[in-house]
Amino acid sequence: TVPGSHDNIPTSLKGARLACWFQTMSASLWPIGVGLELVSTISGTIGKQLIRFSEMKKEQGYKDKGRIALTIGLILNTAVGPLVDLSAYGFAAQSLIAPFGGLDIVWNALLAPCTLGEKLTVRRVLSAALIFGGTVASVFAAQHTEVEYTTDLLEELLIRWQVGLYGLIFLIWFVFNRWVLMRLPKSNTWRGFSLGATAGTLAGNMFCVKATAEIIKTCIVERTMQPFTCWITYLVLVGAVFFAVSNVKYMTRGMKEYEALFMVTVYEGAMVATNSVSAMVVLREMSGAGIERVLAYCGCILVVLLGMTLLVLG
Repeated sequence: TVPGSHDNIPTSLKGARLACWFQTMSASLWPIGVGLELVSTISGTIGKQLIRFSEMKKEQGYKDKGRIALTIGLILNTAVGPLVDLSAYGFAAQSLIAPFGGLDIVWNALLAPCTLGEKLTVRRVLSAALIFGGTVASVFAAQHTEVEYTTDLLEELLIRWQVGLYGLIFLIWFVFNRWVLMRLPKSNTWRGFSLGATAGTLAGNMFCVKATAEIIKTCIVERTMQPFTCWITYLVLVGAVFFAVSNVKYMTRGMKEYEALFMVTVYEGAMVATNSVSAMVVLREMSGAGIERVLAYCGCILVVLLGMTLLVLG
């Protein structure tokens, strides 16, 4: 072996150097995460439109075409989308990625008139512009610096009374929707809102996906399986799968019963809001930012939600 070659460097030291390099580079890797999230939103748009398309074909008597469209749509929403999301969250902070979910509405507003024959109004164009503008602006206010999420840090973050309160409020919200609003007649607007909002808030709890992505990244970079000796790893893995899968039932039912422009807007609005809140409350991503930056970030999210509100009303 040649003296000074990499073969003489202990494996642990190589892993430490690689981890140090990755931490240094993480601040400049966020555009990759944003790019992957854009792919995820396009995949999600196609998947949701296929679910709506399947119901339209079923009503027209083309049951076979409807089943094929439904199968592809569910695969895109339950497998392809979550996997791309997982990759995206491995490169960027959750608070940075969260607002980009709103772009799903922009793609849907532009495509639905062509693919599903739904009407695109001036109000809907304005709404899409607000969502797009708020999303782009949020990039400058959101957290760019990545944190090394060790199992110790995850335990510290997740075992707090603030997280418990967040979980309790979410449980009350879910119970109210599941056993009150969803029991309204199918034609009722509040039932449609409830289906979309419940699915969106379930999908929006992306802190488990973020934690899972960081654990996987740690295992790869440091060449270790140590995180899998800790119970918190399995908790976030189960949480990631649960939130990714549980929302599909309500989203699918909503897409079958209501127009895509309405349902996608409610779903994505709820998801963006929950994703942003959970990033700040659960992972405390904006805790180190100044008050001006936090207010700017919240303002961008409000602009996105305003655009979604206009779209629902239009």
